[in-house]
Amino acid sequence: MLYALCLPSSAHAHKRNFVWSYEWFTPYLGERETEIWLNADGEGPWKPWLEYEFAPGDHQAMGLYLTFEGATLNGWKLENRRQFSEFALNKWLHAAYLELKKETGGAHEVEAKWLLSRYVGDDEATAINLVAEKPLAAGGEVEWEITSGWSKLVRPRLRIGAEAVAKFTDMEWYLGPTISYDVSGHHRVLAGLGKGLTHDSHDLIVRVISEYEW
Repeated sequence: MLYALCLPSSAHAHKRNFVWSYEWFTPYLGERETEIWLNADGEGPWKPWLEYEFAPGDHQAMGLYLTFEGATLNGWKLENRRQFSEFALNKWLHAAYLELKKETGGAHEVEAKWLLSRYVGDDEATAINLVAEKPLAAGGEVEWEITSGWSKLVRPRLRIGAEAVAKFTDMEWYLGPTISYDVSGHHRVLAGLGKGLTHDSHDLIVRVISEYEW
């Protein structure tokens, strides 16, 4: 089942398994996807994101985000992902992620990620992201981060798992559950909670994603 979901064919679109970690796969050529993200960290209003993603070529994905602070538009992000290995079970698969983003009143920032994924059997997924983020302004410093996740199919439409986020520069560490449910063959809803583990962490971070492929 998972092998079919990861194949670049119109018959089997991909779906994400995690809310903080990206995976190896990209959409098949011609696939389009819209996503609604809801983010919260216990401070201020919810931060919604709207994303439109498409595949300009084989093994590549591009996405445009609009980011909000409550109901106020406050920025955008442009994402590019690229695969570097063919799909195989029980192997670490590699991909790269590059993002340019800008928030109102802030400098442009670039974020680079090395994406590692491993799929065991047809129902288990693991992901690790190595992340570096830097403002494109004089004196801007690189911020380092690692995210990781594990997810397993427990019902025909239901997956459960866990994710960890470690922001080394800010000394913020989080750990908590992630769950996803397939509303239909093209619509998946995911939710994740991260409990703060250090003094500098928020008490709890929350992310909900509704993705629809067409």
